[in-house]
Amino acid sequence: MNKKYSIIVKTGDSELRAMKNLSPKVLNKILPVIELTRGRAKNTGTKEEPKFIYPYDSKLKKVKEIFTGIQIALDVTSDEGLSSQEIDQLFDYSNGYANWTNLLNDLKGLNLIPSILRNYNDENFEKNFKEQVCSLAANFSEVMYRCTLDDEGVVDDMQLICECLNERCNLLIILDCGWVPPASYKDPANVCIIRIQQLKKILEDRQYSIVVCSTTFPNNISEIGNDSSDTFDLREIDLYKLVAEKYPEVIYGDYGSINPVRNDQIVMARGWIPRIDVALKDKIYYYRERRGSRSYSDTYTYVAKKAVSDKRFPSSVKAWGISQIHNCALGNAPSASPSFWISVRMSIHIIQQINRLDP
Repeated sequence: MNKKYSIIVKTGDSELRAMKNLSPKVLNKILPVIELTRGRAKNTGTKEEPKFIYPYDSKLKKVKEIFTGIQIALDVTSDEGLSSQEIDQLFDYSNGYANWTNLLNDLKGLNLIPSILRNYNDENFEKNFKEQVCSLAANFSEVMYRCTLDDEGVVDDMQLICECLNERCNLLIILDCGWVPPASYKDPANVCIIRIQQLKKILEDRQYSIVVCSTTFPNNISEIGNDSSDTFDLREIDLYKLVAEKYPEVIYGDYGSINPVRNDQIVMARGWIPRIDVALKDKIYYYRERRGSRSYSDTYTYVAKKAVSDKRFPSSVKAWGISQIHNCALGNAPSASPSFWISVRMSIHIIQQINRLDP
C-alpha cells in the first residue's frame, strides 16, 4: 500500500454520499476500507404476516458506481446492529468461506483488496481459514486482515496467514481501535505498539503494511458539548503520532469523523436540533440552533451563517462540503436532513486530513 491515509467507510447513506462527492484525484490519494452493511428492509411476505429481508445488492451497486477504477479494501460488518441474515451468510465458513470468495470473484471488475473473514465458531477453523486465505492470495495481489485491539487470536491467525500467502501477495493489516475516549488515547496507542511488535516478529521480511485506525468523534455531542457551539480535538491524530514515533512506517487511518456506533434506531419525537460541523486539520467545531417557529431549512441557513462567520472557517479548502455550507449561508439550504450534514462534515474532514498528511 502506497497511500498515506486510510478511512473506514460503512455503506450507509451519509458515508457513501460523502465519498460520491470526492473527486477521482482525491479518492486516489486514500484507501477506503468499505465495510459492507445490510440493505434496506424489504417485505417479501404480506402485511398480516411480514417477512423481511435485507439484501445488500443496492449497497454494492453504489460502491461500484463510486469506486470504479479506484482501489478499495472490502470488508463485512461484524456489528450486529448493522448486520442481517444475508450478511451473516458471508461468514459461513463452509468450503473455505465459499460465499465470501464467490462474491469477491463476482466483483472482480473492482480494484479490490479483500478482507480475510474469521468465524471462530468453526470447529475446523484452521482448515477453512487457510483455504480462504489461499483462495484470496491466488486471485488478488493484496489481502487485508482487520482486527480489534482486544482480539486474542491475532498472533495465531497471522501465523496461519503466513503459511498461505505467496511472495507476490501483499498483506494489509488494519489495527482497528474503534471509538476511543479522547482522554484515554494513550492506552490504545500503547496496545498498538505492543501488537505491532508481535506482528513484526511473525511477518519478518514479508511484504506488508499496517494501518492504525481510530476515532474520538463523539456518538452524541449533547452529552459532552455545549448547546450552541463547541470544538472537539481529534485525538485519533495524537494516538497515531504516539505509534508513529516507534514505528514511522505505520499508516494513519480513521473513520472520517463518524462515530462507529450508530444512532439510526433512535426516534426523535421532538425533531432534531439543526447542526453544522466544520472540520479543521486537527479539530472539528460546530454550531447548532433549536428550530423554534422556523422551518428546518431556515434554521440550517441561520446555523451556516454562524459557521461561515467563524474566523476559523476554512474558505480556501476545496471541498464539496465547504461549498454546501457556503450555499446554505446564502439562503440556499441544500438539505434539512441530518444525514446530509454528516456527509458535509465527512467530505471536509477527508480533504483536511489529506492536506495535513501531504501538504
